Amino acid sequence: MSDPAWLVFARFPKQWESIRKLRAQRPEFRALCSEYAEAVEALRSWGVSDAPVEWARVKEYQSVVARLDAEIERFLQNQQEENKGG
Repeated sequence: MSDPAWLVFARFPKQWESIRKLRAQRPEFRALCSEYAEAVEALRSWGVSDAPVEWARVKEYQSVVARLDAEIERFLQNQQEENKGG
């Protein structure tokens, strides 16, 4: 995957500008985008694998994706509040 943030842009399409700014200004947000992309891709790979699905592993990845999603959303909400405040 050339840019791990594309999944974040796809998940939060109305927040494109905030995502772009955060990626430019905050290394921890860039890292979070990478972690999110890795977790989403891993979860997807379990769905297309011919191997027997380990449901515990799928649940684990679902939980990781949900946690990272919430962290990204917090960054975006904070960015919006900063933009409103000046």
